[in-house]
Amino acid sequence: MDLKQYKALKSERQLELKREEEKHRKLCFSCCRPVKHCFCSHIRAFDPKMKIVLLMHPMEARKEKVGTGRLTHLTLKGSEIITGVDFGNNLRVRQLLDDTRYFPIVLYPGDSAVNISEGPMDTSQLGTKIPLLFVIDGTWPCAKKMMKLSRNINSLPRICFTPTVKSRFDVKFQPDEMCLSTIESIHFFLSEWERMGHAVYDSAHDGLIYIFDKMVEFQKGCALNPELPSYRKGRYKEHHEKKKSKKWDSRKLFFD
Repeated sequence: MDLKQYKALKSERQLELKREEEKHRKLCFSCCRPVKHCFCSHIRAFDPKMKIVLLMHPMEARKEKVGTGRLTHLTLKGSEIITGVDFGNNLRVRQLLDDTRYFPIVLYPGDSAVNISEGPMDTSQLGTKIPLLFVIDGTWPCAKKMMKLSRNINSLPRICFTPTVKSRFDVKFQPDEMCLSTIESIHFFLSEWERMGHAVYDSAHDGLIYIFDKMVEFQKGCALNPELPSYRKGRYKEHHEKKKSKKWDSRKLFFD
């Protein structure tokens, strides 16, 4: 092979790699995942019988691989994603809070939160208004900062629950057994909301867990595929086998 032929083959190979890279990077406009690994066919959208707004940290918005917020939004009809850190002056949040059709609450644990797993929530003020549920979507440290800065959100009636299941998010470490991912938290909350008699979902809300399991299954497959950069040598460690960082023993998770 002479130099001219070598350069031609090299150029052809580079173009082939570039086309493959562009194909891999091309994103689905709906789920924001690579078209090659689009999850839209697994989405089972349903009406949650309330307005759900995901307040998403900018760092979380960039996590198209393991972020659950986008898939949550696509599964919940009528939901919204608002990105930011301090929502005190956010125009859309202010519009929602000023809308008299809604009764705003925030799903966030803490000493001042009403635990709907321990007893019924006082809904006398709800009347005929539509529940407006704000959900903080970010890592626990980021969510704490978001709640601290957003006075219009941290002053809202706060609700929480006591999970009876552990997180299924095996590809991501949770600092405490009570901690669930965003999509799991909303699913569990809706289960409790239905149990309290405020809505009937007939298992439609299980669509959240269905798409979540599909995502986790896919990420595990990537971690175990030796042909991918994300390959992990040896057997994949389950969540209970991972070591907990000592920082979580002293760090307060929530803002009160």
